[in-house]
Amino acid sequence: MYNEQQKLRFIDDKSEEVVAPVHAMVNFFNKAEQMETEMDKDLSMFSINEILDLYKTISSRSLDVINNINSLFGNYTSWCMSHNLVPSGINNFREITMEMMTSCVNKLAMENGILTEEEVLHIVRLLPNYREKFFVLMAYETGKTKNYEHIFKAKLSDFDFDNNIFHSPDGRTVKVSPRLCDIAKETDITLEYIPYLETEDERVLNRKRLLIDEGYIYKETDTVKNTSDIKVKLSRVRLGLRKGFRYIGVAEWITMKEFQNSGVINHFKKIAAEKEMDIESVIRNKELRAEVENQHAISILSPKAFIRKFKEFL
Repeated sequence: MYNEQQKLRFIDDKSEEVVAPVHAMVNFFNKAEQMETEMDKDLSMFSINEILDLYKTISSRSLDVINNINSLFGNYTSWCMSHNLVPSGINNFREITMEMMTSCVNKLAMENGILTEEEVLHIVRLLPNYREKFFVLMAYETGKTKNYEHIFKAKLSDFDFDNNIFHSPDGRTVKVSPRLCDIAKETDITLEYIPYLETEDERVLNRKRLLIDEGYIYKETDTVKNTSDIKVKLSRVRLGLRKGFRYIGVAEWITMKEFQNSGVINHFKKIAAEKEMDIESVIRNKELRAEVENQHAISILSPKAFIRKFKEFL
């Protein structure tokens, strides 16, 4: 963070007021660091045009995200003014309208439905609950089986942590990232869940609930009676994810499909980079395509149709 000590003082002062989760505030401030460094001034001193340039640089797909960032930066600038840290005495973030913010939304990115790995990890970091982090990252790295059954039935013993391998309950053996291994471990030992409570004026976190350990990494809360019905699990996780995505400001454009498709596309890109091949050649290669199909539990019946569908993202 640019001007780190000043921003940490603000975070320390405001963290109990639920301006935003601490990790989210740090994340948002980090997004402004490069521009602050280039301009050699704190964001609290940005002009309106500089603020809009910053938001275009962030290139968010979501108006919610830009609005949340603007609200945080406005609160921060007001705090700076109260400590006589803004020479102009003007909070330009309060002058930013919804129309101005809408002009900064990356509409092409919003429509394409493909996330970079960095965007996936950013969303995972912002989600407050480990079981949702685990579910999203599992879908991104290991795909979608029927009703996501392989995620619900995954046990810690299914992971080979020394070699970053996941022996899926559906019979597949796939490579996974060290970060997924770490999240699987944290999810397995986490026995509390923070439910979401939406009020008219703000998003706040309600009291914690207990999670029931039935031997699986993904755990249900103690309020759920039928934990063995896979469709009940799927319905509840979808509800939790919708609330989670809304809480972090990406509900406008994110569904689980984005993570699955992005995992496939990004996997093809990694293979192409490693083998120094054209990505379309990788997709057409039967052996390499089979590797991706196994990893993500998909079947690409027509490489030509797949390339045509995702042409602009390859």
